[in-house]
Amino acid sequence: MRIATLAAAALLTSAAQGGGFDFAAPRDVAVGSSPSAVVTADFNDDTHPDVAVANRSSGSVSIMLGVGDGTFAAPVEYAAGDWPIELIAHDLDHDGDLDIAVANLREDTVSILLNRGDGTFDPPVAIPVQGGPHSLAAGDIDGDEDDDLLVANRDQGTITVLLNDGAGAFGEPTHFRTGDWPSGIAIADLDDDQDLDVVVAATYSDAIVVHLNDGTGDFTESVRYPAGKWPYYVVLEDLNGDGHPDAAVATVSTFRYISVLHNRGDGTFDPMTTYSTGINSFVLVAGDFDGDSDPDLAVCNAGSSTISLLANRGDGFFDDAVNMSATLGGRGIAAADFDHDDDLDLVTANFQPGSASIIENLHAGVDGDIDHDGRVTLIDHAVFVDCMEGPGVLPNPTPPWSLPDCLAAFDFDQDIDVDLADFAPFQLVFEGD
Repeated sequence: MRIATLAAAALLTSAAQGGGFDFAAPRDVAVGSSPSAVVTADFNDDTHPDVAVANRSSGSVSIMLGVGDGTFAAPVEYAAGDWPIELIAHDLDHDGDLDIAVANLREDTVSILLNRGDGTFDPPVAIPVQGGPHSLAAGDIDGDEDDDLLVANRDQGTITVLLNDGAGAFGEPTHFRTGDWPSGIAIADLDDDQDLDVVVAATYSDAIVVHLNDGTGDFTESVRYPAGKWPYYVVLEDLNGDGHPDAAVATVSTFRYISVLHNRGDGTFDPMTTYSTGINSFVLVAGDFDGDSDPDLAVCNAGSSTISLLANRGDGFFDDAVNMSATLGGRGIAAADFDHDDDLDLVTANFQPGSASIIENLHAGVDGDIDHDGRVTLIDHAVFVDCMEGPGVLPNPTPPWSLPDCLAAFDFDQDIDVDLADFAPFQLVFEGD
């Protein structure tokens, strides 16, 4: 059964057009009470992006399974914990399915919800951490090929490390100090030494705190970089194409800006550049929203009920924001191609109305253009041949291309395969070299 959308309020009537962006007005879906975060992932392995929403007041997670055309099955609610404030999706038990980890702010725990393989989940298993777990990240910290957890404990000013045993169970927690009121956390290899480092948005330190991994999983050494007033959320993404993750930071102050800090390649950062957005920019997400192959930024502004879209100029610096109306109280934002039209759509978690908003990207891409250079050339032809498996057979392309890439670019008849029926329309758009 597909979900019905809630009636749109008057402020939602305008789509975002300009700066290379073209988004439809939001479509609201009722979820649990006081949604505080959202994540996208393919939970049931059907190639369609799904949505998970953390509902703070109802202590639950809502799962919305994608149909593949931008609509979703009715949300299913799962118990999570007391005040789930943030969630992530990772394969925690090494079975090929994406599980969910939730930070429960008021009971000082992280809950693990293991995926049964079909997009339904086992009851939560709670793991004690320290005071006020507010954000979390997952990655292989100890080099054993399992995703471990790092939890930012806001009230305690610490990070908790939970090492995975490979089956989705976690050992005794260890902790290390970080900045004041750590609200956001992200991990990536910042210094190109083949291990994962940690960046924390420390709200009351007005800084991001960088903890470089010493190679043994020790993060106790740290460096602080000013990131604006009250940084709340951090995303690590290579914004300037130099192969090194940069930091984009959302702030919850009324000064209406975000900050971007470029990585020098060794895990140190240039001074911040700020960009005007809206009031209380709780979260942001990076992605190519205008189809030019550079990661742009979409910022959820809870205080002004807007989303700010910032186009990357190609060098990691950004044009002035294009602002579009959004549902009241946006606290979470994520991106995925929900309708398989080869562009990234948005979803927000909206605190006050208790909804998730689906925001369709209307950017006109080029069918058959898998490398997003605006033309269908021999490169695209070669990948088409690699993706073509025959009727009813899912593509199994050579990396870096993926199954969703193949279907988005080459499945012209939308029957979830790439076969001879798709070759004729591909030939019509093929330009040669």
